[in-house]
Amino acid sequence: MTAKLAKNASGIRHLRWGREVLASLNSHLKLNYLLTPVQRQALQAETTIFGAYVAGLDATVTPYRSYLDTAYTEIRADQRVGDYLCDDSFRHADGGLKPYSEDIKSYISGGFPAILSNLVLSRVLSSGRVRTVELVRHAALLIGSLPPAIPIAQSLSESLTKAANVLDDANKRRAELIDPQRKPLRFAMLRAVMDLREASEQMDGRLRTHFNARFIDSLYPELQSNRMTIVDDEEDEVDENGPVTVDSGD
Repeated sequence: MTAKLAKNASGIRHLRWGREVLASLNSHLKLNYLLTPVQRQALQAETTIFGAYVAGLDATVTPYRSYLDTAYTEIRADQRVGDYLCDDSFRHADGGLKPYSEDIKSYISGGFPAILSNLVLSRVLSSGRVRTVELVRHAALLIGSLPPAIPIAQSLSESLTKAANVLDDANKRRAELIDPQRKPLRFAMLRAVMDLREASEQMDGRLRTHFNARFIDSLYPELQSNRMTIVDDEEDEVDENGPVTVDSGD
C-alpha cells in the first residue's frame, strides 16, 4: 500500500506533498516512453483533476499563512508583552510587600500569602491568560485596600492594574478581532487538505485500471518515518526535525 502523508501534517506540508505528486504525473508524461496511448490519456486526465485540488489547497494555504505571519503573530506578541508586564509587576509587588508581611496580617485575612503566594500566572492557553488578568486584578484590589501605613501599596496596586489592563486588552482584541478571522481561514484550509487526500485516493483507484502498484507508488514522494515530512536531498534547506503545524490552534 502506498504510504501517504499523515493526516495531521500541516497544510503547507500537504501542499508540498500534492505538488510533488502532480510533478510526478507530469514527469511520467514527459519522460516515460513505456506509456501506451491509453495510459498517457489516463495520466493526462489525472493531471488535470489532481492539479485542480492542488490549486485549491494553495488558494487556502496562502491567505492562512499570510494571516499567521501578520495579525496572528502581532497579537501573540502583544500577549507575550502583557505576560511579561504581569509577571514583572507581580515580582515587584512580592518583593515590595515582604518587609510589611507582619503588618499586612492586621488588614487582610490570611495575611501576605493571601495576596500573592497563590498567584500562578499562566500563558499556555487563552483561558489561562484570562485567568491571569483576573488574578492580577484581584491582587491589585487587595493591595490597594491596604492603609497608608504601608506607603508602597498604592504604587504597587497601580502597577499591577496597569499590567493587567495591557494583557486584558490584548486578550480581548484576539477574542473579538483576531480569532474570528482565523477560524474560517483555518477551516477552509483543513477542508482543502481533506479534499486533496480524497482526490489522491480516487486517483489511485482510477489508475489501477491501467497501471500496477509499482507505478502508482512512483507517483508519491518518499516520506520520513513519521510520515509528517517528505524526505529531501541533504542539500535542501528544509526542516527535517519533525512536524511544523500551520498554527498552534490557540
